Amino acid sequence: MIPKQFKCAGNVIDVNIEDESTELFGEFACASDSIHLYKNIRYPEKDKTVSVHDRKIVNTFYHELIHVWQHYAGLEYDEQQAQVFGNFLQEFIEKLEITEKARKQAKKDLDILETKQLFVEMELESQQQKATEAAQSAE
Repeated sequence: MIPKQFKCAGNVIDVNIEDESTELFGEFACASDSIHLYKNIRYPEKDKTVSVHDRKIVNTFYHELIHVWQHYAGLEYDEQQAQVFGNFLQEFIEKLEITEKARKQAKKDLDILETKQLFVEMELESQQQKATEAAQSAE
């Protein structure tokens, strides 16, 4: 999930998803404290526009986030580092999201099983009560 805004070192960073760029998937503009991500990339020399897949937009966000951290840590911008760390971050967060979805589904399944078990126990009690009443009536 890409936030619309977040804080880094006390600074508010805006995240904008825009329609089109020329040859850029995204960029961090330190002067305006904003990240710009693009849904379509236009290649004028080829007279072609390409849609960017959602997963690539997310990956680009993480790449630009690394640039934000580099900027506020006073480090040099390093494209290779931003891409590698952005990839690692995306993999890590996706794994957390998958784990959280699995945990929620397991809890839901357990709740269903517990509810079914409760109904079975209630039905068993009801049958035992009927059997006891029938035995008392027969006496």
